Amino acid sequence: MNLSSLAAQLLSREDPIEVLFEALNELWTSDALGGLDVFYAEKERESNHLEEFLRDTYFEIYQLLLERITSQDRTQEFDSYDSSVVVLDGLSLREANWLMPRLKDNGFEVTHYSYALSSVPSTTQSFFHDVFGVASAGAMPKKWHGFTFRTIRSGNVPEFLEGPKSLVWLSFPDELLHPMKGKGVTPSFALQRTEEALLKVLNLLETEEVVLTSDHGYMYVPSAALFWNAPVSNRKVLLKLFKAQRGILFNGGKDEDFEALRSLSRDQPYVLFDDRGCYVRGRYYWSAPGKQSDIAHGGISLMECLVPLIRLRR
Repeated sequence: MNLSSLAAQLLSREDPIEVLFEALNELWTSDALGGLDVFYAEKERESNHLEEFLRDTYFEIYQLLLERITSQDRTQEFDSYDSSVVVLDGLSLREANWLMPRLKDNGFEVTHYSYALSSVPSTTQSFFHDVFGVASAGAMPKKWHGFTFRTIRSGNVPEFLEGPKSLVWLSFPDELLHPMKGKGVTPSFALQRTEEALLKVLNLLETEEVVLTSDHGYMYVPSAALFWNAPVSNRKVLLKLFKAQRGILFNGGKDEDFEALRSLSRDQPYVLFDDRGCYVRGRYYWSAPGKQSDIAHGGISLMECLVPLIRLRR
């Protein structure tokens, strides 16, 4: 990636987030000549390098990203769709770029590709709370704003879907990628299973047009080379407050618990705050006691917060 060209575009174009969306898609559309798992590791290093550049030259982008997230209305977005909608848990720009040509091979034309933004924290729970006003997929009513809602877990696609306009929640790829560190499946296996399940769902839907989107993306962190370490002294504070999470809501807790982070100098902005909570910025990450995973989300990074928005036509 030509970082000089990227810097020039960030300075000259009106929307820097759109510039970064385009840059990430350019990065993740290269051919996976060495195999998909090797490709994931290579491109995640490049994604990390891109965000290191932003950290060192344009760290305000994360504050802008948070402001965009808190001002969006994804409930209104979903209300505006006349088509069926499939929400894939944890679908990131990585998977979107891999899936789109395969969808075309199976009779689905991509008529529009852009992005939406995750909720904060960038988790499934925040998505359901902010968009649908419920705590989880299990709490969704069968009917929501003209859609018939259906949850599909573990790739168990039913023989038919009710209603002319469906809202489908598919637990892949997140369910596949999230097992304990060192015991998770490979990205290639997760993508294969996700593609199989998604195509089964698409072929059951009655509408000619379908919107594919996601609740959040993720950081892929199988090695320490793919994330940023805070100095040990600050890491202790982060670990105490966040443990293994990357974003937490105050939920009535004492705001002064976070004053140690608020008081850090300008060159140590590891977190961002809004009225509801505190979120780890960029690709700062640390090991915590207990179960660990090769993927992480909940914070504010490009790969967590920019989620695919794909319109398909049969």
